[in-house]
Amino acid sequence: MNKALVIVPVASLVLLGLVVATRLAKPAKQPAAERGTGAMMVDDLKRPGRLSGSIKVLGVVSGTDRDRARFALVDKREAVTCGAAAFDGCAGFQLPVSWNGSMPRVGQELVVKGRIENTTEGLVFVASEVTSP
Repeated sequence: MNKALVIVPVASLVLLGLVVATRLAKPAKQPAAERGTGAMMVDDLKRPGRLSGSIKVLGVVSGTDRDRARFALVDKREAVTCGAAAFDGCAGFQLPVSWNGSMPRVGQELVVKGRIENTTEGLVFVASEVTSP
């Protein structure tokens, strides 16, 4: 039997095995996080699924409502892409945030720590801490 006919298929199988092993060794994909903050991005909370407990989210303030003690966050990437239009509806998803502290200003980038709660108005991120990144 020709050695080339045996070596090529065996080498191909070894290479395929290495590729599969490398893919399996990678950890499951986690929501995108901004380097250095350990925070998820706003768009990661579109469908919060099984997220529970305290989490951190990074976003840009798109609006405030002092009377209701709420502000909205858009994804940082959308704020960069849309510019000021992100605050007028260009951003596809705005995260409502309940916060009893002083209201941030529109356009301010924040890291917000808190938890997701299901309310009569839908999902709301209840903040326990608001900081600049």
